[in-house]
Amino acid sequence: PAGGADVSPGTAIDLEVSAGSAPQEVPDTGGLAGLWYDPAFDGEGYNVIVSETSWFLYYYGWRTNGERLWLLSDSSTEPVQFGKSQTLDLFIADEGTFSAPMPELSTWGDITIIFDSCTEARAQLKGNDGTKRTDLTKLVGISGLDCEP
Repeated sequence: PAGGADVSPGTAIDLEVSAGSAPQEVPDTGGLAGLWYDPAFDGEGYNVIVSETSWFLYYYGWRTNGERLWLLSDSSTEPVQFGKSQTLDLFIADEGTFSAPMPELSTWGDITIIFDSCTEARAQLKGNDGTKRTDLTKLVGISGLDCEP
C-alpha cells in the first residue's frame, strides 16, 4: 500500500528492488543529506546525516501507544546505490534528562532503506512497535550538495 496507510503494526512487508533495474552508485552521497518524510504520515520523518566516510539517520515519529519515538541508526560505510537496500540497526535512548543528557542506548529494531533517486526513497521500520513501510520524499537538503552528477 502506498505510504503504508493500510499496514497495521506487526504486519511484515518486504521491500524489493524492481525487476530489471540494476543498482547504480550514487555519484555524491552528500546530496542525500537532509530531511525526508512520507506525505501520508504527517508529523514524522527522517534526518539523513552524511560524512566523508559514512552515513546514518534519525527517525522522528510515534510509538503505537501515541508517545514520541526518536530513533538513531547505526552508521554505514557501505556505498549507497540507487535501487539497492541497506539495513541498519536502530537504537532508542533510555532515560536521560534535560540536565543530564547521557542516555543509555538500547536496540529498538532495524530499518531497511532503498534510495530510488536523489529525492525519493522507500523505508521499512521493523522493531518493538511493529513494522511500518514509508514512501519517502526529500523535503529539504543542504545548500550546495546534490547527488546528481
